[in-house]
Amino acid sequence: MASRASLLAQESFRPSEVSEAAAELRNRAPIPTDYNLEIGPVLLKATGGVSFQVNDNITLSQNNREADILVGPTLNLNLTWPVTRSNSLTLVTAVGYQEYLFHPQNGTSSITVSPNSQLSFDIYTGDIRINLHDQFSVGTNPINQGDLANIVTYVQYTNTIGAGIVWDLQAAVLSLDLNHTNVITPAVKSTTVNIPDDTHTTESAGLSVLFPVSAILNTGFNANTSYTSYAASGRGSVDGLGIGPFLEARLTRYTRFDVSGGYQATFFHGEKAPIGVTAPVGNALGSYYVNVSIAHQLNRFYAETLAFGRQTQLGIVSQQEEYYYLAYQSQWKMSNTFSLGSSVSFNDVQEFSGQSQHYDQLVANVTTGWQVNRKSSVSLSYQFSLRLANVANQGYVQNALTLQFAYSF
Repeated sequence: MASRASLLAQESFRPSEVSEAAAELRNRAPIPTDYNLEIGPVLLKATGGVSFQVNDNITLSQNNREADILVGPTLNLNLTWPVTRSNSLTLVTAVGYQEYLFHPQNGTSSITVSPNSQLSFDIYTGDIRINLHDQFSVGTNPINQGDLANIVTYVQYTNTIGAGIVWDLQAAVLSLDLNHTNVITPAVKSTTVNIPDDTHTTESAGLSVLFPVSAILNTGFNANTSYTSYAASGRGSVDGLGIGPFLEARLTRYTRFDVSGGYQATFFHGEKAPIGVTAPVGNALGSYYVNVSIAHQLNRFYAETLAFGRQTQLGIVSQQEEYYYLAYQSQWKMSNTFSLGSSVSFNDVQEFSGQSQHYDQLVANVTTGWQVNRKSSVSLSYQFSLRLANVANQGYVQNALTLQFAYSF
C-alpha cells in the first residue's frame, strides 16, 4: 500500500528493529568495506546509471490508455563518516529523473528521491543508542498510492525529522521514537480526476518494550500516538492512538516468525473531515490491526519473506482506508554474477467517506540482474499492476518493462 504519514497502524519501531538495535549496542556499528571513494575520513559509494522503460498505460486508465517510453538517469549515494568508533554519520539516497518520449509534458515534475533516503547519526553510550535522523523522499508514481487512478504523475514530498532511543536493560529493551513529518501533495484537477490537496504535518511518538524470553523468543508491546493537521482550509485535524502486543521467534536457524496486533482509534476534528465530508468534532473510528511475517533463508543463495495482515490508514480521496494485505518476495543468487528476484503484493481495501469505494490492487514484479564486471551491472524487470474497483472507470491494468544500466564509480 501507499506509504503515507498515516495513523498508528504502522509502529514507529517494529519489534525486529528493536531487537536488532539492541544487538548493535553490543556489537557497535561496523565500518563498511564496499565503498569506492574515500574523502578523508568519509567513505562514499556512488553508483550512476540510466533506465529505459516501456509502459503500456501511463495514465492508469481503464478506457483512455496511453503508452510511452520513459528514459532517465539515476544516481545512488551511500556515505559513511565514522566520527568515532561508536558514533557514525550516514547518508543514503537515490535520485532519479524520468522523461516521457511521446508525452514530454509529464516529465516536468518527475524528479524522484527514493523512499529510503536518510541522513542519520548514531550515538552509542553504554547500553543506550541514540539515533538522530532526517528521512526524505520525492515520489511521483501514483501506483504507490493504491487509491488513485486516471492520473500520470502524483508528486509527493515527504520529510521526517526525529530521534530514536534504544536502551538495552538486559532483562528488557526500551525504545522511544519521536518524529515530525511534513508531507506536501498539491491538489490535482483535470477533466478526468479531482484529487484534493493532501498537504499535512504529523507529530508522532512511539514506545516499544521488548522482553527477551529466550535465545529464540522475544515478546513485548507497542504503543503510539499521533496528531495530523491539514494545510487546506476546513480540512480539520486527526488524532491517532494505538496499542498492542508483539512476538518474534526464530523457529529454526533459518526461519523467523514475527506477529503483532492490537487496537487503534482515529479521532477526526474540525468542521470537515480530510476530504471535505462533514464530520462532527470528536468523530471517531476504532479498529484493529494485525501483522504477520515469516522470513526463510533456504541457503546462502535463496531467501524469501511472506507477510500478511490488516491495517488502517488515512486516505487521500477518502476519510480512511481499511485494508487486508498479502505480500511475498524472494531473492535467488543464481551465481556470482546472476540474480533473480520476485515480489507479489495484494491489497483488499475498503474506503470510508469520500469516494467510499472498495478496490483490490495487485502488483507483481520479476527482476533479473547481471554483474558484468566489478563496476558495471545490468538489470531487467517486468511489473504487472492491476486495480479492480466497484466504482466505474476506477480500475486499470498496466504492464511495464524496464532495462537499467548501472556503473559504480
